[in-house]
Amino acid sequence: MSITTGKFTRKSFNVEAIQVTAENMAEVAEWCGGSVKDARDLPRWSGNTPAWYIQVPVMPSKAKTFKPNQAFVGCWVVHTNQGWTVYTRKGFGVSFEPVDENKFTAVLKLVREAMSKQDVATYHGVSSEVSGLDEETTHQIFEVLL
Repeated sequence: MSITTGKFTRKSFNVEAIQVTAENMAEVAEWCGGSVKDARDLPRWSGNTPAWYIQVPVMPSKAKTFKPNQAFVGCWVVHTNQGWTVYTRKGFGVSFEPVDENKFTAVLKLVREAMSKQDVATYHGVSSEVSGLDEETTHQIFEVLL
């Protein structure tokens, strides 16, 4: 597969997402487990001009609202830990921002180091020796982010 997804953040969680183009539509459909369909088969479609979209297997909505599952060119197909969803270009733009991979990697490294130190201290019964590790790590994370 030759498509490259990017990481984006929304509020407090990250997602993988890719914008649908005419060129990547088949690969995006394969990535999300969807299928490419002809919009002329949609009941609300008017006209005879072919327009293709991806039928995306979206996660079921807990609310009784319509969940868009048709990704046309320009839409974004988004994968979260709960499944797939589709955003319009505008909806994606106001809901997500790109993740700075360097900052993400640096923060992840700090968190893993802190967790490892805590695990070792707990295993050896010397948890008091890592007192203040949470505050120290938080300061380090803020230095990376600001």
